Amino acid sequence: MTRTMEANVSTALQQSNIRAHYLTYFDFGSGALRFWSGVSELTISTGGDADGTYTAAGNLGQVGGIEETTDLKAAGAEFTLSGIPSALLSVALIEQYQGRTATCWLAIFNATTDVLITDPFQIFSGRMNLMPITDAGKTGAIVVTAESRLIDTQRSQNPRVYTDQDQQNEYAGDLGLEFVPKMQELVITWGRKDLAPSILGEEAASEPAAPPAAAPDPAPSTLDDSSEGGDGNDDGLDDVSDGGGWSDSYSV
Repeated sequence: MTRTMEANVSTALQQSNIRAHYLTYFDFGSGALRFWSGVSELTISTGGDADGTYTAAGNLGQVGGIEETTDLKAAGAEFTLSGIPSALLSVALIEQYQGRTATCWLAIFNATTDVLITDPFQIFSGRMNLMPITDAGKTGAIVVTAESRLIDTQRSQNPRVYTDQDQQNEYAGDLGLEFVPKMQELVITWGRKDLAPSILGEEAASEPAAPPAAAPDPAPSTLDDSSEGGDGNDDGLDDVSDGGGWSDSYSV
């Protein structure tokens, strides 16, 4: 992301006899630290944010990764301080730094008189992210990486995980996400109810079997034993006779 350079800074950069230095500020938990790329202690008192006393880092301090682009993107920065006594590295290991402010300014001096020509110009401001430490025996190096505050535009401001517990925290009693955990490994076979497991974790009921067919009613008997003169017994014989004797004919 590009910015408009202030007129006084632009004018200072056009002078022929100048020297530019980095001013850095780190808001560590145990206290703020200020370094600059010069060779002696420096005090800035211009009434701006860069005001303060800076420890000389000289060639032992390096600034890298700062860039200006036409795109709106989160560019980071990297600050290296080498030649640190090993005894001080243990202090850096327990330092509170993540998420705390790191700022860098560009200061322009007259190369002959070492007078500050104009107010320091801020070229980076962000939050410290990582601080890897290299121990080379008697001395070591600390690298502070910082990310631009624009990185916040790439993060969700209200992250939701969309679980039942998350839903209960937002809307107590709502059951809209009740079955989300069981849906993670749910297999649904489309078109076959008997193969598709229920969302409750139970096997779906098969189609109910058809009821057995009812037995047909028995056919009515064609034998009649109750006619006049019969004996009333349903023995399949028609014993109607003339004069009480047996008839010489019968039907089955």
